[in-house]
Amino acid sequence: MGRGNPRTAFTWAIAVFIGYNVLVSVIGLIAKLPDVVASGAKTDSITIGQVLYGNGTIMSPPLLAMVAAALLLWGARARRLLVACACTTVLTLVTAVASLDEVEGFSPRPAIYTAARWDFAIVLGVIFAVIGVAVVVSGIWYLVKSIRLALRSRDRGRPAQTARRSDVHS
Repeated sequence: MGRGNPRTAFTWAIAVFIGYNVLVSVIGLIAKLPDVVASGAKTDSITIGQVLYGNGTIMSPPLLAMVAAALLLWGARARRLLVACACTTVLTLVTAVASLDEVEGFSPRPAIYTAARWDFAIVLGVIFAVIGVAVVVSGIWYLVKSIRLALRSRDRGRPAQTARRSDVHS
């Protein structure tokens, strides 16, 4: 899996983040866990529209945001340093904010949730936050390594590139 390769680590972290959000969105739809904080929901009714492009569920953003994340991941894997760094920075910051928002949402249990549902939402939210931390750490690692390589390349008179690709896919 490209041991010691920040590009591969960041790609895997974002892929897991996107996959987990899709899974949790489906679970939230089935378990009827609307985003009470953002939507002010008074019932546990949740629609597919809310999951796709509305407020999402209590523990995941709308799935449309995951399409944007996938496109940003594509940009983060670009060979052009500026594009890769910009996309990586945006993905890292957005994931950090989403993870902090998720943890901040661990407030007193909303009235529309039973204790068991709320505990379930908390567990899923903690997993979301842990994956978010992995994305942030690997994103920072990828940015630092790419910038270092670019500075070294500049000193040697070569064009700047991002951190090397994994040898697994070569």
